[in-house]
Amino acid sequence: MSLPLPLRLLPVLVASLTGGVAPAGGVASLSRPDRAGPVLRVAQAPDGLFRLSLPVGGATVRFVIDTGANVVVLTPRDAARIGARPLAASGQRLRTAAGDSAMVETRIEGLSIAGRRLGPLRAVIAPGAPASLLGQNVLGQIESVTLRGDRLELR
Repeated sequence: MSLPLPLRLLPVLVASLTGGVAPAGGVASLSRPDRAGPVLRVAQAPDGLFRLSLPVGGATVRFVIDTGANVVVLTPRDAARIGARPLAASGQRLRTAAGDSAMVETRIEGLSIAGRRLGPLRAVIAPGAPASLLGQNVLGQIESVTLRGDRLELR
């Protein structure tokens, strides 16, 4: 049975930052590159989610990894800290696990994940979001992700 919430929080994927990985709620380790590149292993947090803090726009953002999110979702606080400004009021609503919320589009100039520098990236600022979410527009650019029990491996 499928949940009616397109942004349900699912512990399926995790982020890595070249030059530094900061676990948030779990334990992360970055192993030496193999033929396929660096491997990031992240332990599941006690609440069942996978989280990492990533430097974005000169600040650090704590993301919940969410494969149900189409794009990166930022809380207003995180958006302000990284200098992400609304592009235009859209009047659109965002459906999250916490309920419906207003949203405005923005852009993230760049972030690094799994040894790749990505950006600019589409994102939304959602005043009602309980946490910033790392969505499919970032996760879809990762080479591979493997869930092994309570650990995620990201290449």
